[in-house]
Amino acid sequence: MSARRPSSAATVTRFCLSCAATVACWALWIALGLLLAAQAWIAIAHELPVPKFVLRVLEQRLAEANLDATFARAQFDPTGKFLAESVRVRSRQFEDPLLTGRSLYVRKGVWSYLSGQHAPDEIRLEGGTLQLPAPLSPSGTAEPVLREISASLRLEQNLLHVDQLNFRAGNLTVTARGDFQLPPRSGSPSDPARIIGHALQIGRRLVRELQRLDGLEHPRLDVVLEARPGVGNVAELRLSADALRLAGSWPALVRGLEARTTLRLDGAGARPLRVALSAEGATLHDQVEIERPRGIVATEISLAAPQPPSAVLLLLAAERVAAFDEQVAAPVLRASWRRDQPVRATLSVRADAAAFALTGEIDGVRTTARIGFDGRVPPSLVDAVLPKRTPKLAPYFVFGDPVDVHAEAAFGPGWQFETLTSRVRVQRLDSHGVPVTHARGRIDVDREGNFLAYDALARIGENYGRGSYFMNFRSWDYRFLLAGELAPASISGWFRSDWWPNFWAANFAFPTRPAADVDVIGNWRNVAKVAYYGSTDAVAAQVLGADFERAHAIVFLRPQFAHAFDLRVERAGGAQRASGWFKRFADPVTHEQRRLEFDLAGNLEPAALRHLGRDVADTLLKPWSFSRPAEIHFWGATDFAHGQSTPALSFTGSAAGRVTYEGFPLESVEAAGSVRGAEVKLDHIVVGVAGGRGTAQASVITTPARAGSVSISTSRTPTWSAASAPCTNTRSPAAASTRTPRPTRTSSSAPAAASSPSPSPPAATPTT
Repeated sequence: MSARRPSSAATVTRFCLSCAATVACWALWIALGLLLAAQAWIAIAHELPVPKFVLRVLEQRLAEANLDATFARAQFDPTGKFLAESVRVRSRQFEDPLLTGRSLYVRKGVWSYLSGQHAPDEIRLEGGTLQLPAPLSPSGTAEPVLREISASLRLEQNLLHVDQLNFRAGNLTVTARGDFQLPPRSGSPSDPARIIGHALQIGRRLVRELQRLDGLEHPRLDVVLEARPGVGNVAELRLSADALRLAGSWPALVRGLEARTTLRLDGAGARPLRVALSAEGATLHDQVEIERPRGIVATEISLAAPQPPSAVLLLLAAERVAAFDEQVAAPVLRASWRRDQPVRATLSVRADAAAFALTGEIDGVRTTARIGFDGRVPPSLVDAVLPKRTPKLAPYFVFGDPVDVHAEAAFGPGWQFETLTSRVRVQRLDSHGVPVTHARGRIDVDREGNFLAYDALARIGENYGRGSYFMNFRSWDYRFLLAGELAPASISGWFRSDWWPNFWAANFAFPTRPAADVDVIGNWRNVAKVAYYGSTDAVAAQVLGADFERAHAIVFLRPQFAHAFDLRVERAGGAQRASGWFKRFADPVTHEQRRLEFDLAGNLEPAALRHLGRDVADTLLKPWSFSRPAEIHFWGATDFAHGQSTPALSFTGSAAGRVTYEGFPLESVEAAGSVRGAEVKLDHIVVGVAGGRGTAQASVITTPARAGSVSISTSRTPTWSAASAPCTNTRSPAAASTRTPRPTRTSSSAPAAASSPSPSPPAATPTT
C-alpha cells in the first residue's frame, strides 16, 4: 500500500515554525551577547553619563527643598553610585551658594531603594564649605561658617556611621567620628525648607560667636559619637588649645588648655553639662602665676532652644598660686552663679603651713564685690609680707604668735576698694619695742586710707588699756584713745624720740600702775605734730620728786611743751593737799628748757613744796620752820637763758601754831609778795607774837657783785598792836633786824630738763 504524502500546508507550517525558532534563538544570543558586552564595558569603564531620569529625580528633590544644584562634571554607576565635581548648592532665596564642594560622592543601593529607604546609603564630601549668604551675614558679604569639610557618612537602617568628619570653624579644627542613632521616621515627612531655615539661623549666630575663638591658639575639638542602648546618643567632647589669651583690664594667658565633657544629644529638655578643665599654667595681669590649674564647670543647657545658662557651678584647684612676690599652696575655689544674682565663692588656701578661708560675692554686672576672710595668720607670713609691702609699719607688727583674723572687704563699682572691716586677736606682739602680751579689737579701713582700730583691748605685761587707734595711710596722721592702767614708760617705743620717757622720768614716778585716760595725736613722719592729752590717777605717786599718797593730773604734751593742769595731790592721810598747774617750754632746736609757768596752792609740808617749787620755793621757805604745814599759794613763771634763771612770781601764805622765822618764834604769820629776778618783795606781812599782831612791808635784793650778800630796804614803817598783853615783854620782829644777815646757801637744782640754775636769792632778816 502506498505511503501517504504530507500535505503542503503542514510542511509550510513546520518550516515557518522552524524559521521563527531559529530567529528567536539568534535574537536571544545576540541580546545576551550585547548584554554581556555592555556588562563588560561597564565593568571596565565604571563611568556613565547621568541618565536624564536621574537628573530629573535630583532636581525634583532639590526643588522640594527650594534648592538648586550645579556641578562641573558628574559620573553615574548603574549600581547606584553618583560622583559630582565642583558642586554648588544654593537656595533659591539667595544668590550666594550655601554649600560648595570639590567633590561629592553618593551611593544608593537598589535593594535599599526597593525597601523604601530613599536616603543615600553613603555620602562622601571633600573640600566642602558651608557659608552664610550675604543678606544674613553680619559683614554683609558671604561668610564661611564651616570650611575645609571632609566627611564620610554611612547609613544602615536608622544608624548613621560617621567614619570621618573634619572641618574648620574660624580657627577651630573639628574632628568627629562614631555612630549616631537617627529617630524613627514619623508619618508625615519633615519639611526640608524649614530645616534649612533653622540651620541658617544657627549659622548666623555661629558666625557672630566665632570671633570669641580668636583668643585660642591652635584650638582643636575632638568629638566621639556613641549610640548607647537605653541612654541615647551621647557625644564625648575634648577641646584643647596651645594657649588662651584674654584681653581687658586683667589680661590673662592660659597655657596648655584642655576641656572634656560628655553630652547627651537626644531629647528636647534641659540636660546637665559637666566640663572638666585643666591647664599647664596661667598668668593673670603679668603678676599672678597659677601652676597646673584644674577644675569642673557644671551647668544645664538645652539643645532645642540654646540659651545662656541660668546657673553655673565652678570648682577650681591648683598646685600653687604666686602673686606680688607671695605664694600660696593648694588653693581650692568653689563658685556658684544664678541668673540676676551675684557670684558666690569660697576660696581655701595654705600659706606657711597655715590654712585660710575666703568667701565672696561678686556682681559682674555692677562690677562690685564683697570678700570675706577667716583664718589664723602665722607670724612668718606677716614677717615676709609687711617689710616688702609696708616697711614703715613692719616694726610695729612683729608677732610672736599666730593672729586670728576675721575680715570682710567691699569693692564698689569698677572694682574700686571701698571698706575693710575685721576682728583681730593676737597674743605676743612686739610693737616697735612695746611688748604687747595680748591684744584684740576691730579694724576698719576705707578707700580714703583711713585705718581705725576700735573696741580694742591691749595688755603690756601688767599694764592694760582699752580704746581705739586711728591713722591715715596717705597723710600718716594718727590718734590713740586709750583708757586703763598704764605706766607711761611702757609705751615709749611708740614715740620716735626720747622726749616722752624723759618727761615722765623727770617729773613723775609711779611705784604702782596709774589709771589713765589718754588721747595721743601725731604724724608718723613728723614728730613735731605729736600731742598728748590725758588724765592720770595714781596711788603712792611721786610728782616732781615729792611723795604723795594720791595724785591726779591732766597733762597736755607736745614736743618741747608740757602743760600739767588740774593737779591734785594728797599726803598724810588727806591732811595735806595741794592743787594747781604748771607749763614747761623748751627750745625747739636745742630742746633746753626756756620757761616754766606755774600756779600751785596747798598746805603741804616744806619738804614737798621745795620739790614742787624747786629753787623759787627753796628761796622763800628757807628761813621758815612750821609745826603744821602752812597754807601757801604761789604763781608766776621762771625764764631760763644762758645758764641763768629769772623768776617772776607772786605768792601768798599763812601759818599758825609754832612758827619760827630765822629761829624767831611766832604765833602766826601771813605774807603776800612777789619775786622779780633778784628782788623779793613782801608787800604784805602780818605776824602774831605774844598775843599781838604786826604788819610790815619789805624787800630783799641780792647784790650780784658780792656773792652771798644782800641789801635790804623798807618801803613803809611797820605798825604794831597788842591784843591783850603789853608788847614790852615780847620780842618783836623788828628786833630781829639788829642781827647780822647770814650768807645765803646755794639753791637746789632746777628741773631735769632745764639748764643749770642761777644762785637763788638768799634768806635775810628785814630791817625796819
